[in-house]
Amino acid sequence: MACLLFNKTIATACRNSTPGVSEIYIANYADITTVAYNAGLTQISAITGQTASGATSGFFYTLAVNRESSGFVDNTDISVPDGRASFIPTMTLKLGGMSSDVREIFKSLAQARVVAMFKTTSGEYFIAGINNGLDMSTGTFSTGVARADFKGLEVTLEGLEAEPIIPVDPTIVAAMLVA
Repeated sequence: MACLLFNKTIATACRNSTPGVSEIYIANYADITTVAYNAGLTQISAITGQTASGATSGFFYTLAVNRESSGFVDNTDISVPDGRASFIPTMTLKLGGMSSDVREIFKSLAQARVVAMFKTTSGEYFIAGINNGLDMSTGTFSTGVARADFKGLEVTLEGLEAEPIIPVDPTIVAAMLVA
């Protein structure tokens, strides 16, 4: 089997990347039915799924996150002796407050396998867990102690994939959101 060889040149490093996640969307992994890619396999061009219970359309639920509170990292686990590389998508998010809705999200994420789509602060969309899903690895629902402490839900979702995250065509996002 031939391996992909490194074949890209980046002449100048860009300094226009704004870090962070501005929007997060969560779908049940089992509700995603098909995923289509563009001709170059560099972007998701279509996703279909089972419409969420009680919704008129869509299968991704929107989670409102505050500025500079949530993020994403795609780590690798490489074993040269074993000849393998795995990718570990990790989404961290905070939902403020201790409402019954936030509690239900906490309870649901503890049980569910999900897919997370997110929008970066620079306006790009990506999806994590599309092949194997993401599971909650840690979660805290707390009041905090001091006035400056965070009050609400903090969650880490992790997965294990054969490929790194992939961009999503922004023109397909609206049709996938629960209405």
